[in-house]
Amino acid sequence: MRFIEAVFALKDGGAVGEAGEVVWRENGRTIAPFLAMKASDPIDCQTLGTVRTPTLVVQGAESFTQFSIMAETVGSCVANGLTVTMPGVNHDGPYRKPEQLAAMIRHFIALTD
Repeated sequence: MRFIEAVFALKDGGAVGEAGEVVWRENGRTIAPFLAMKASDPIDCQTLGTVRTPTLVVQGAESFTQFSIMAETVGSCVANGLTVTMPGVNHDGPYRKPEQLAAMIRHFIALTD
């Protein structure tokens, strides 16, 4: 739960009682192996530029700077990439505002049709 609080920028104990608490607790066992994984090989903008599939990159307006930098970089490097920002959320956008995310995705699909 502390991991969720850190990623979603919640206060201490802030994840307790949230709608996602059961799922987070059930999946908590995956965090240690994830953190223990060997880092993947670095990927650069030239490699990302070979991706031709239309790609939507969504970031939260209140995301940690490192997440925003990654989102902006991926969106600008992918040949058919588009980066959009969800207002009022951080990394928790899909959880906090699923309807808004779905609308963004539908709009993006309409643009690519």
